[in-house]
This record gives sequence, C-alpha cells and structure tokens, in this order.
Amino acid sequence: MVLVVLHENDVIRWSPGEETCWRRAAPGRLAPPAAPSTQGSSGGRSRSPSRTARRRRCSCCSTRCCSPGDQVIAFNPGWQPLMGLPPRLGASVTVLPYGPGMSVDAAAVTAAAGENLRLIALNSPCSPTGLRVEEEELRALVALVAERDAYLLVDEEYAIDLSRSPAVGQGRVISVSGLSRTCGLPGLRTGWVYGAPQVAEACAERTFLTSIAKSVLCEALACSALDRYEDYVREYHRLCAPGLGLVERWAACHPDAVRLVPPQGTPFAWIRLRTGGSSLALCRRALEAGLLPAAGETMGSTQASGSASTATSTR
Repeated sequence: MVLVVLHENDVIRWSPGEETCWRRAAPGRLAPPAAPSTQGSSGGRSRSPSRTARRRRCSCCSTRCCSPGDQVIAFNPGWQPLMGLPPRLGASVTVLPYGPGMSVDAAAVTAAAGENLRLIALNSPCSPTGLRVEEEELRALVALVAERDAYLLVDEEYAIDLSRSPAVGQGRVISVSGLSRTCGLPGLRTGWVYGAPQVAEACAERTFLTSIAKSVLCEALACSALDRYEDYVREYHRLCAPGLGLVERWAACHPDAVRLVPPQGTPFAWIRLRTGGSSLALCRRALEAGLLPAAGETMGSTQASGSASTATSTR
C-alpha cells in the first residue's frame, strides 16, 4: 500500500512497515482515520489501495479516469459535476434513473454499459436520496468494472465506518470522503481518495496543478477534528435523531400529500410529493417560512420530489 498526501510543495508517500505516519513530526500534517485493512486481491493479484488528501475529489477522479471516447455512468437525481465534467474531457455520460425504492439497479447498469465503459459513479449513503447501495448491487458493480477494466467511484462522504468501504481490497474501486459532512467542516475543503496507487498519485498531481497546497492552519484543524472523530460522530447522531423524528411525524400527518423515503445514515431525507404540484414551487414557499429544502428539479429529478434536512439542534 502507498499513502499519498499532498502537503505544501511536496508529496509524502507512506508504506506499511515505516515508523512515519501522516502527521509525523511536522505540524500541520493531516491525520486520516485509521486506514481500512488492505487484504484482498483482484484478478489473482494483490491490489493495495492508497489515499491522498485533497479537495474536489470526485472531479479529480473523473479527470484521472476519463479520456475521449470513454463512457461514464451516473445516476439521476444527482449533482452536476459528475454529469457535466466528463463531456468536457471528451467522454460521454449515460445517466440512469434509480430503480424501485430509489435503489441502484446493477442489472440496468450492466445493460447500459458499453464496450467503452470507463467509470461508474455513485455515492453511498446517497446525496440526495439518503439511501445506501445494497451489498448485492455493489458486488455486481465491482464484478462489472473488473470485467471491463473500468473503475467504480463511490462517494462516501456520509459514511461513518470506512473500514466497510467497497474499495477495501478492490483495485478497481475508488472511495472518496472527507470532513465536510459528518464533521460539519466544509470550510476546510479537506478529504481523501482511497484507491489504487496510480489513481491516488495522479489525483495528487492534479491537485497540485489546481491548488498547490492547503494552508497549514486548515490541515492543523483537520488533524484536530480527526483526533476527536468519535466526538464529532456522536454529535452528528445527536443532531440527526430528533430531526428525523420531526420529519417522520410531519410526513405521517400528511400521507396524501407526501411520501417519505426513510434515510439510511444521512442528515436529510428524500420526499415525494403526491399533490401533483412542483417541488420547486413548494421549496420557494418553504423558503418564505424560513425553511430550506432542496427541490428535486434542481438535481435532475423528473418527479415532484426533494430533499429535506433532518439535522436540528435540541439545545
């Protein structure tokens, strides 16, 4: 395994067996959560994941993995960067709807995959649907990218336990995560990529070209957050639990108007409107009342739906 960290003007590589680690003796080194086990193999050969601390992780992975003529598969509803960046690199994007219950349908992905498949991009737990990709579907997608010599990019920004990441022991799976969501520190713009060494190192190189380095202060704050990661996780759950209960009670009071898709570990929930109206119009009305839900139309949804936060303060 090779660990790649972009820090100041140098790239630090760490391998198992060395006494040095992320923070080493110098101040400001970014300390990630404990690295998952790297046992496993792909294609009969041991494949060892790497990490690289960086920002704009999904976009960077797209530039590393995509070339003119490649196919990228993404999902709708979703976010624009994964759908808008590949065409700028000469790649095509096949956007698939989620299956029944907002689930990822591996059979539909396989049917849509062409000979030029290069990247399948998804997130789990998913923003904006709030759902995890089922283990069976993940295994099928891992097998598909291994067969096609492609990559599976999994955004795990809302995952708490990365030791269960599908990237562990899989050379064709790339995991990206960071401190923005569960720790509530988006201003640090700090995260990491976990994947094959050539992918991680290429991401570090592209980060250097776009931003050179993070400030020492941001990396020191990231170190502090990771040292207290369990405290952040407890606070995350403390804020989400009562908010989810409030949204569930609200949905139960209006069964003819809305249908709640119960979230699986996210501070937001996907809600379908049953009134026939526009979710964008509803969100504008909610904004006037001091609420800020996200309209499904802004994320490519063709159905009246949207995402509402379940995080709230009880203090």
